[in-house]
Amino acid sequence: MIRFVMAYGAIHLNVLFLSCYLVGILDREMLLLLQVGFLVVMCWDWLRYGKRGQTLSWKVRAGWVLLGFFFMVLFSLLVSLLASEVPHNQERLMEVQSQVPLLSFLLFLWNASIAEEYVYRQLLWERLKYPLFQMIITSILFSLAHHPSSLATSFIYGGLGVTLGFVRLKTDAFTALLLHVSWNVLVLSLSIL
Repeated sequence: MIRFVMAYGAIHLNVLFLSCYLVGILDREMLLLLQVGFLVVMCWDWLRYGKRGQTLSWKVRAGWVLLGFFFMVLFSLLVSLLASEVPHNQERLMEVQSQVPLLSFLLFLWNASIAEEYVYRQLLWERLKYPLFQMIITSILFSLAHHPSSLATSFIYGGLGVTLGFVRLKTDAFTALLLHVSWNVLVLSLSIL
């Protein structure tokens, strides 16, 4: 339970680093140093205490990431067509992106992906007994953590969480992490264009 609370706090610590930079408490170098340190500690903790997943080939992992990515894009497009609302979380990220060095923003997204997948689809996942509960509870919490502003954005984040959960169910937490990072790279790439 302590590891879960600490990992959940790490999600907010990642945001705190960026916030401190934006208000002038941290300079670029200190922000970068803290973000790299955060990345190292999260990876070390996950590798040391996280249960090993299935032994999958990179080809199988890539297949699941591509399949999950396809469904995440399809689901997001369908919900966006029904409700043409940009999630507030996405709007805030785009504002922050313009004020932060690109490398620090990339590290922020990478660290967020690691922390979220570690909390939801590693630590919490292991504590829930039934696959249906694992997927539903982690997806709801994932959606709520992204501060949905409407029913449509709740469905978008919930759908992303279900897809990440399904990939986790069929593979392991590391493959879900790769999918999450791929999604964040797509969103960042589209926002830069």
